[in-house]
Amino acid sequence: MSKKTLAQDHYDIAEDYYRKGKDRTGESQEIANDTAAMNFWLAFCFGHLKAPYSLYACFGQGIGVKQDANIATLMFGIALKLGDERCEARKMDVVIPNLMYADINNIGSVQIIV
Repeated sequence: MSKKTLAQDHYDIAEDYYRKGKDRTGESQEIANDTAAMNFWLAFCFGHLKAPYSLYACFGQGIGVKQDANIATLMFGIALKLGDERCEARKMDVVIPNLMYADINNIGSVQIIV
């Protein structure tokens, strides 16, 4: 029996609330989206390898956070560096500025195990 990590716990919570947000409207949808984005961020901080792509989606579409193309691009670059297979379909569409590669490499090389 494998032990779930704190990163996986937050990622699972985020996915659940992300799905709930799709089925809701108004304030209930906002609360679900905010909770999803917050837990994707916590999963990222605790080292979940799929969290950067999920944050790319959140920041790219303004789901639970203020829409921000720069943060979305940064998260996409980190997800790509970490080998998230979901990047394959979009990697030709996302332009990563050369100045961002140092940050992507620094953040993408940190491994946190909780």
